[in-house]
Parts: sequence; C-alpha cells; structure tokens
Amino acid sequence: MPTFDYRAVDPEGNTKTGQISLSSKQDAVKYLTSQNLFPVKLKEKKQFRVFNFKSKRVWLLNFTEYLANLLEARIELLKALYIIAESYEDEESVEFIYRLIDKIKKGSSFSEAISDEPYFDELYVTLVRVGEEGGNLAYTVNKLYEHLQSKNETFNFLVSSMIYPVVLLSTTLLAAFVLLIYVLPKFGEVFSELQQDVPLFTALLIDLGEFLKVYTPFILIAAVILFFVIKRNQKFLSRFRKFVERLPFIGNMIFLLDIKNFFQSMSILLYGGHPFLHAFSLSKTVVKMPELQQSLNRMLNQIKQGQQFSQLMRAEGIFSSDIVNLVAISEETGKSAEIFNNISSQLEKKTKQKISKFLNILEPATIIIMGLFIGAVVMSMLSAIFGINDVQL
Repeated sequence: MPTFDYRAVDPEGNTKTGQISLSSKQDAVKYLTSQNLFPVKLKEKKQFRVFNFKSKRVWLLNFTEYLANLLEARIELLKALYIIAESYEDEESVEFIYRLIDKIKKGSSFSEAISDEPYFDELYVTLVRVGEEGGNLAYTVNKLYEHLQSKNETFNFLVSSMIYPVVLLSTTLLAAFVLLIYVLPKFGEVFSELQQDVPLFTALLIDLGEFLKVYTPFILIAAVILFFVIKRNQKFLSRFRKFVERLPFIGNMIFLLDIKNFFQSMSILLYGGHPFLHAFSLSKTVVKMPELQQSLNRMLNQIKQGQQFSQLMRAEGIFSSDIVNLVAISEETGKSAEIFNNISSQLEKKTKQKISKFLNILEPATIIIMGLFIGAVVMSMLSAIFGINDVQL
C-alpha cells in the first residue's frame, strides 16, 4: 500500500503535514477531505524496493538475523526494530523499518505490518503469524533465519562454482570474436591484393567476421529488445521454463531444490506447532516446478481423505526411495519436524554434489569445444597461407 506525504489546510487556515497510507491518491484526497483538511500538496512517498535479486536476498537475511538475535535476547519487538533501524546507514532501509514501526504503533501485528510489503513471501508472513499466535516469535524468526541462510548458502555455492566456467567461456568467446573481426579480415585483404582464391571454410569465416564487424551493435540492441519482449511474454516464459525443467541435469537440480525447500518449510511450520495439513498447504507454495506442484496438490487432497503421505509419494513415482522411507519413518515415530529437517539437509548436500559433478564435466567440455573452434579458425588461416602459390611478383 503506497504512503503519501501531504500538506493540507484546515478550515481555520492552519497548515497540517503528515503521512497517510491508502490504496490510491484519490482515496488519500477523500480521506483528507473527510477530516476537514484541504490538500495543498500530496506526493507518493518512495517505497522500499530492492531491484537487485542479490541485494534483496542479502538484505532480508541480515534483517532476519538482527531481529532473531534481539528477540532471543528478550528485547521487545518495537525496541528491536528501533535498534535495527539505527544499524543501517542507507535511507531506504531506515524508512522501511520506521514504516513497520509506525504500523505496529497503530495497532497492527508484526505479521500484518509486513504482509503488504512486496518482497516478504507468504511463508515468511505465515511463520511470523504462527510465532505471534504461539507466543514464540523469537524461536520462529530464528528458524526463518536458518531457512534463509540455507537458501543463501546454496545460491552462493552455485554462483561461486560457476565463476570459473563463465570466465573461461567468456575469455574464449572474446578471443574467437577478436580473431573473426580483426584477424581474418586482414587475411581477406591480403588474398584480394594477391588475387588468390581463398579456401571455402576460410572464406566463410571471413564473411562471418565482416558480418559481425558491421552488425554487432545492431545484434546487441536487438538482443536487449528481445530480452524485454520475452520477459513480458508469460506464455513463452512458461514454455521455456518447462523446456529447461526437462533437461536431464538442470531439471533434476531444480526438482531437488524445490523438494528441499518444501521439506524445510514443513519442518519449520511443524516445529512451530502448525497442523500437518495446514503446514503442507503453505509449504507447497514455495515450490516452483509445475509438475511437482501438481503432484503435491494431488497428494494434499488425498491426505485430507486419510491416506498416508509416504504411500502417496511412492505412488507418484517421482520421489527417491530414501526420501519416501524417511517420510514413512516420520509417520511411525511422530517426529515429522525433525525428520523433515534431516531430509532437507540431505537434499541440500545431494544438490551440491550434483552441481560439483556437473561442473567437473562442464569445465573440460568447455575447454575442448572452444579449443576446437579456435583451432578450426587457426587451421583455416594456416591452410590459406599454405595455399598461396603462383604469386606474380
């Protein structure tokens, strides 16, 4: 909900200033008028928004960590928020936290205060609400921090693991680009002056280099435009997502990450005393893979009819036997929260192992493929040089 800074005049001519949070500027004007205030200036206040995925992820992790530590030290919520606000130097973060404080002072709970903020997901808000209702907000926020930290570690591991292959690929592509645009055309000029025939493959590469030299700026502009067009085309994005999810390695990794997040969410909710069905219903919202979403929806409906979760997982046929067996043990022992947390940890380790194996294959494959390409360019140059004969001096 947007917040508006206003300056208004009352019937006696006195100037009033302040802030109000309403759904639109028109509603803000109506509200001020109903209070016998005539708005002179009404401006929407800049909301706290994080456009960079990494900064949002890191900010939320740090905020949750600060809050968890302060609440565990038995500091009341409002005082904790004041302390957190003082720890930030950027204006947007301070304004955001003070906006939460203002909502809580006006009677909102913490979960209600963050519910209309665009980057707090449903799981975060729900867990905070559960903690408030159960009187164990400190414990719940700490579990939220562990959940976010686990996701952050997985993300950082993936990024750090991809740095070397990306640098290697980028360097190789740059070298090939320089050869095509600056080196091969020089050979074309030499052969043209000598009136020599150029080998077919070399001629094709020279033409490609000339094309790139002229049209690279237009290609880049078209690529940027196409990116934004595709980004807005939800139908295409959905099809592309399905295609990616069907790829042998990437699809399996997305599946493992989704399952990990699901069981981790289940564990947190069950630790907080949430009923199993409600925990299941909320946890399936963290899943992104459509096939897994459909599977969980089917199982939820059947669990409501009294069937066991482990039997339904086995019947679906997309879950590994070790996960199914652990879920069956949780049903027998009644320790679902603990076992689901163990499942999440195992899946995280398995995901990291798969990423490492993939990169161990990707690195030499990248070197071989790009080496062959550059080798082909060099060989075409050498064949052209060796083919120079019968030159009229």
